Amino acid sequence: MIEFEAFTIEPLISEEILGDVPQIHYGFLDDPEGSGLPSHLLPAYNKPDTLQGSLNLSQKPPFDPPLYFGKYWLRHDAQVTSILLGDHLSVNAGLLVSAEIRRLVEPFSLGSHGWYEVPVFAPFHPNQPDILEYYFLHLYREDENIDYEKSKIIDSLEKHTIPASSLEDMQKAISEFHEFPEFSTVQLSTPLDLFRLPFSNAIYISPTIKKTLIDAGRTRIEEGLLRPAADLIILNNEGRHNHQSWYNSGVGVLGFVLEDPEYIWYALLKDDSSLNYQLDKSVTTDGMWYEGSMHYQFYVLRALQPLMEATHHAGFNVYDNPQYKGLFDFMVTYADPELEMPTINDGRVVNLTESDRVTYYELAYRRLGDPRYVPIIEESRRTDLNALLYGVPELGEAVDAAWETELYSDSDLMVLRSGDGDDGIQATLNFMGYQGGHSHADQLSLVLYGAGTELAPDTGSIKYRIAEQEAYFKTTLAHNALVVDGVSQERAPGGELMKFSPLGTAQIAQVRSSDLYDGVTLQRTVLLNEDYLIDFYEASSEEPHTYDWVYRNRGNFSTTSDQFAAVDSVWGDDGYSYLTSIESAEIDGDLQADWRVSSDAYVRATLIGQPDTTYITARGPIAARKNDEISGRPIPMVISRRADVSSTQFVSIIQPYGDEAELLEPTDIAVEGESGRALEIVRDGATDLLILDEQFNTKQADGLQFTGTWNWLSRVDGALHWAMFDGTELTGDGWRLAQEDLSGLEQPKGMGMYFEVKEDGSLLVTNTYEFVSFITMQGFLDSTIGIIELDLDGNAKRNMPIKTNGDGVVKFLAQPGESYAILGEAHADSELLEE
Repeated sequence: MIEFEAFTIEPLISEEILGDVPQIHYGFLDDPEGSGLPSHLLPAYNKPDTLQGSLNLSQKPPFDPPLYFGKYWLRHDAQVTSILLGDHLSVNAGLLVSAEIRRLVEPFSLGSHGWYEVPVFAPFHPNQPDILEYYFLHLYREDENIDYEKSKIIDSLEKHTIPASSLEDMQKAISEFHEFPEFSTVQLSTPLDLFRLPFSNAIYISPTIKKTLIDAGRTRIEEGLLRPAADLIILNNEGRHNHQSWYNSGVGVLGFVLEDPEYIWYALLKDDSSLNYQLDKSVTTDGMWYEGSMHYQFYVLRALQPLMEATHHAGFNVYDNPQYKGLFDFMVTYADPELEMPTINDGRVVNLTESDRVTYYELAYRRLGDPRYVPIIEESRRTDLNALLYGVPELGEAVDAAWETELYSDSDLMVLRSGDGDDGIQATLNFMGYQGGHSHADQLSLVLYGAGTELAPDTGSIKYRIAEQEAYFKTTLAHNALVVDGVSQERAPGGELMKFSPLGTAQIAQVRSSDLYDGVTLQRTVLLNEDYLIDFYEASSEEPHTYDWVYRNRGNFSTTSDQFAAVDSVWGDDGYSYLTSIESAEIDGDLQADWRVSSDAYVRATLIGQPDTTYITARGPIAARKNDEISGRPIPMVISRRADVSSTQFVSIIQPYGDEAELLEPTDIAVEGESGRALEIVRDGATDLLILDEQFNTKQADGLQFTGTWNWLSRVDGALHWAMFDGTELTGDGWRLAQEDLSGLEQPKGMGMYFEVKEDGSLLVTNTYEFVSFITMQGFLDSTIGIIELDLDGNAKRNMPIKTNGDGVVKFLAQPGESYAILGEAHADSELLEE
């Protein structure tokens, strides 16, 4: 049996070591008095790229304890002529310390006068944001090696006992335990050989320091410590895994220190685990680490940095790999206006401006030079180690990331955006498949930002050892998704993108999956304009089921209905027992649910009613923003339940707004036809119409005739501005939009389009049908001089042939999922025609 206990330790360190450093970058040399650094240290920072300089500490410094510089407590007789960069490759997370290492290093004056004071520097520690941060990882043979009088125990964690019948069991157990970031110190109560522990940290000795050691001492360190450590790490090959990034980094940096090509080859080129392999197989072409967690995206960047730098200084063009840059770029385009990542899967909330996140953009900006990184760095005090070592003295011109819809097709993720930044709406639609232990049962889930803040969050995750992590936070109920029969989704591949139109004033995204529940097909359609979104969730199956549409929002919750009554519990297996403050009501009509997020941020959700609907309001757990714990303030949520049905659709209109005057009120208007419902929504300068129907037929409403299931359009001063529909034909006063399936089917399922009249009078059309079809437009242009197929950025791809062009009628062949610009004579000078 292996028994170990975890502690968080705050070392006994005087802030006089470096003083108060409000702004650490190379520019401080212009104002040495304001830097806070002792004057005799300034020569070491003369050159930003090599940091070459001479620091002679032959005289005792005027303060105590001994000077901390780089990765070492330097003895008073030490001399360093190359610090951290240049030929010094010791930029990994630090020192691996034990009684055995102490015996190796003490004779050569590389440690301090107290071995327990040897620090491991890590500016990524979440609780200490500046350059005086210290992260301790000590491996002890016996308890008495810890001098608690010299340190302050901040937090004592529970003991863990793991059965270990073999060396492999022991290595696996300790490696998994080490994964948790809160375990700053691991105390091993069982005598273990240091070199049997699969960690990637080690002591790294620079060539300069090597020269000061006698040959016997150097050999003893290299052959007795560094090489055995590398050989041990090599035994741990986990392939496509975040752990492997750490193993590669440890072996690779040791390889450069030891000048051993075998270790370097292992770290950089090995075909099933190396750096190249990880960047190729573990990073999507969109730049997302495959596990879909932004917390682990940074966990990997933290591991990659020392190996990337060591390799760079060895003369390799490692930063030319676009997949590495993609890891940074993805987060820039994925972030909301507050530079916060929509949280998906395991890991705490990630905001790029936090000290343990922005620090990695210091090095990225120096090596990659992308001006989109500047707004992130500008939010930082620039007082961390990476800012000191890599930060450029003067940041260049800042370029904000474009506020536009992003489809991460290789990551099964998309972000729909409308409006203008802080005043806009951002809807994140996740259709990611199962990617391993850090995945949640959250496919087809939604995260919403609006009114200048996060509104409908993912509940996040907590410490993995806490029971609620598996029992609630990883369940489908803990996400803004749809639950079938009270249980979580099965592990499944990613969903299928059915419709996507990102270029217009209004946008559509539709995703489908038939693998999440046996015999059930789920389809989520999100429609978005500048003021609100429509969430259209459909479920269909041969057998009857209970379907729960789940939505949670931050803020104080209220509803217009007085029919709710308290109940003790909600039926359901996975996670339902964790709901509190439960109330329930059976309502056939619509339900209006309101959240007051702040004094200037509100949300109104209008849930379109159907017979036999039970609405449930409750409060559910959500992760705290810090420390991976459950928040003390549960989040209010609403569940719309339909029981014992084979097919159903949940439709909700969700509006973020900042002032009561902006609140929109959907109003019923008459529909002529066999079935269907029409809602009019009057906005500032526009009138929208939403037609809903589960049946495919022809209906009339407000002077329009429509054949299909649903239709959403907007008119300005009575003229059509844009329209999207699932159907075959939409006709108004003097105009007509129609779509024809090439197979000749009268009612093909899923046929539809997006149509918009642009400000210059040109037309934008997207074929949202999954097959090739003919699209006909009448009454918008007298004649057409060109039809241009567009890419997702709106740039011209190719010219399209026109089948019919005359008397105001245009007909052409549209490819599935493609968008087109239709130009009339007034657009003869259009740049699109020049492509």
